[in-house]
Amino acid sequence: MSDSWENDLVVVSCKKSLDDVLTNKVYMCKIGENASNFKRALYFGVYADKKVSHLYKIIGVVDIGQKINDKFSYCKKVYNNRLWDDDKLIKEAEDKVNTSKYLEKGDIEKAGWRVFLLDEEKLNPEQLKVEFKKSSSGGMFTRKIYFKNIAKNCVGLEALAKELKLIF
Repeated sequence: MSDSWENDLVVVSCKKSLDDVLTNKVYMCKIGENASNFKRALYFGVYADKKVSHLYKIIGVVDIGQKINDKFSYCKKVYNNRLWDDDKLIKEAEDKVNTSKYLEKGDIEKAGWRVFLLDEEKLNPEQLKVEFKKSSSGGMFTRKIYFKNIAKNCVGLEALAKELKLIF
């Protein structure tokens, strides 16, 4: 698995959608803004308030078109890390969009969304608490940062969290 997306971590600024990410295990961004710039990764880090506080595995990513007459104009798998059946992956993404606390009324009808389905291992929350903090002023300079091959010697989120604690 060396030098592969399976070793990569993407840290994403989630301040506005933090509740949706932590409660519903989903991150969404409008298609066309930053969605096409996401490279495939297995791990997702949640950045808010100058720190990364949570780590997840990315189950899969689905693009969902705007809703017209109560139906999505399209639903397309971008990638599937868990190797779920594509229909199951798409259905899960549709459900997350329909129940999102982050999206405001009318958002679904105005634009399409890239949906990141997230999963955490069943571990003690203290084991996954990362909290590596940014010490300089201001927030992240970009909406996302990639850590290529950071999980090369890690098996699971607990090991990745320990690796990050050693670095930061």
